[in-house]
Amino acid sequence: MNRLRAAASKLVSNKVFLMVTSVVIAFIVWLYIVNGQNEDITIELLSIPLRYEVDDSQLDARNLMVANTDTSTVNLKIRGKRNQVSHINRTMIDAVVDLNKINGSGTQYCVIDIVLPEEAADITVTERVPEIAVVQVESIVKKQIAVRGSLEGSVGDGYIKETMKFTPASLTIRGPSAQVAEIDHAWVTVVQDNVMESIAATVEPELRKSNGDPASTDNIKLDVDSVMVELPIKMQKEVALTINLVPGGGASINNASFEIKPSTVLLKGDAAELAELNTLAPLDTIDLSTVNGKVTRTVPIRIPDGMDNLSGEHSAEVTVTIIGLMSSPRVVTNFRAENTAPGYSVKFITNTLLVTIRGPADEVESIRSENITVVCDISDIAHTTGMHELDPENITISIAGSNSVGVIRNYSRVSIEIVDE
Repeated sequence: MNRLRAAASKLVSNKVFLMVTSVVIAFIVWLYIVNGQNEDITIELLSIPLRYEVDDSQLDARNLMVANTDTSTVNLKIRGKRNQVSHINRTMIDAVVDLNKINGSGTQYCVIDIVLPEEAADITVTERVPEIAVVQVESIVKKQIAVRGSLEGSVGDGYIKETMKFTPASLTIRGPSAQVAEIDHAWVTVVQDNVMESIAATVEPELRKSNGDPASTDNIKLDVDSVMVELPIKMQKEVALTINLVPGGGASINNASFEIKPSTVLLKGDAAELAELNTLAPLDTIDLSTVNGKVTRTVPIRIPDGMDNLSGEHSAEVTVTIIGLMSSPRVVTNFRAENTAPGYSVKFITNTLLVTIRGPADEVESIRSENITVVCDISDIAHTTGMHELDPENITISIAGSNSVGVIRNYSRVSIEIVDE
């Protein structure tokens, strides 16, 4: 008997034996609870997020739009066996509101569907708060609005901005009628200082009311997200006007002065082209042999292609004055025909021609009428018999004994007769 008591005392005092015994007892208790106490229980799950399921294309086809949803979460109570319910949490449950079945506008009351995980097939939803979701649905209207814009900044000195161009030039907006009615136009802004070259940029438009105030964009849809903006920047520059002078009638370029009113024009054009342009092409070519003292003409101002005349003047008054020369009339009686045809002869009907010679005073005074000959070119009519009048273009005045004296081309026509010999 003493031996048995000693062995038992030794066994009880063994720590390993105690630990094993504890585990066995705990397992037996757990089996008892699970199999004997697995009663039905109810738990509450709070703030489960609502998921609104909607196909925008379906609502668009019905010209409807979801404007507002006033419910974002739902609270649930679920009931089931303890061993199933105890491990369910809010992240395992999907609360869904199907909006695809909506067919009309106004306040819609939609059922909240609760989807439990597969392993919770025997669990029952005993309560949901709220049971329905209230959804505001608006009828969709469309409207086309213009795109406008501006440069927020400055252009460089000597440069000018032209009208902005937009692609597309108008936008289509869709949304609730009350909101759409408030929107007047789309506005784009380009921000840049000291601009010296054209700008091309993609800008997100801002919807505005007719008074320029920003409009609400809630529930508003645009057919495009951005607008291509082109802002042409041109150079402006004063460019001088000039004319061509052709020596003649005893006058060289140095014997003539000219005045042009206006003397310059303000041009607008591409900077690369306008930067190199200081003078326009000559407005006119004036033969000094046709100028007797002074002549004034009005001539058009021709602007190079691709440029604009900001001054607005389309013509200029050109005055040419002969200086430093003497003019004097002479009656000429010497006539000669050139480029005659064989078998034809020329008879001068005009016997005298009044011409005005011009040149340095001392040389003009030394020229006598007999030193001057009227030379008529008849090459164009040499074979045409009859009476003819020769224009000054077909007449040359030859002056013997001087290279500096010329003739002003203000003389009359010369009449001749061509006869067949």
